[in-house]
Amino acid sequence: MTYRDHARWVDADSLVRWRFEVGLFPDAVDCSGVNYFRAGPGAAVTEVTLTGRLQIDLSRVRGVPRLLHRFAPKVEQFVLRLVRPNLVEVTKAVGQFLDDDGGSAPRS
Repeated sequence: MTYRDHARWVDADSLVRWRFEVGLFPDAVDCSGVNYFRAGPGAAVTEVTLTGRLQIDLSRVRGVPRLLHRFAPKVEQFVLRLVRPNLVEVTKAVGQFLDDDGGSAPRS
C-alpha cells in the first residue's frame, strides 16, 4: 500500500498542515491533521503536538461486500500503523531544522 504525503508549513503560526492520499483507496480514505510547534520550557526545547483524523468509508471501495463494512475500524488501525512512522519522522526533521537555527550548521 502506498500513500502520498502533502504538508504545508505555516511560518506565522509555527504549524504544519498535512494530509495523506492513500493510493489504493483514494476516495475512501480521509486522513489529515495539523502538527503544532511551540517553544517549551528552556531555550532549546520545542514542544510538538500531533493532531489528526482518519476516516475510512468502505462503501466507497469497489468490491467490498456491505457485510464487511463493519471492519472499517480494523482497516483504520492498519492504515494508522503505516502512517504513524512518517508523522514521527517529519516531526523530528522539523524539530532538527528549528534546533539548527533555521537550517544553519547541525548541532552535535
